[in-house]
Amino acid sequence: MAEQFGLDLIRFPHADCVRLGEGEILKLLIPRSKRVMMGQPQDRIIIGTLMFIPRRKLVPLRAPSKKFDWPEHCAACDIANFPWLVPFGRLSDKPIDGRFLGGLQSLIATLPNDERGWQERFGEDVFETPGLETVRPLVEFLRKAVTPPRA
Repeated sequence: MAEQFGLDLIRFPHADCVRLGEGEILKLLIPRSKRVMMGQPQDRIIIGTLMFIPRRKLVPLRAPSKKFDWPEHCAACDIANFPWLVPFGRLSDKPIDGRFLGGLQSLIATLPNDERGWQERFGEDVFETPGLETVRPLVEFLRKAVTPPRA
């Protein structure tokens, strides 16, 4: 996906993330693939988690590693909360549907690029609390802010 759309990767010890947005807040996707229910083994879709980390919390591992330490706290939500993305994330021998990336970009474009904006929208401690506490307000905000595209 990163290669097809010309996106950068941010690497952590146990996951590679696709960088979807940059600024004071890094906007990342931790992509995974999943077999389509009742499909053939090769029938797969992209699933994953949108993760938002203040750049200041990104700590590099010791050189020569190009990876970063996993942040203690971040804001995150699964893309499964936006079911209209599912049909666009189908994996096959063809390129990924551009509407999948477009849908992700429409979601992250509604979010602030700076830490102060996040604190104003989601609370002063948004990046100091466990990620599970930020999921509900984040998903509610994104569902209201983004109109799903037509298939």
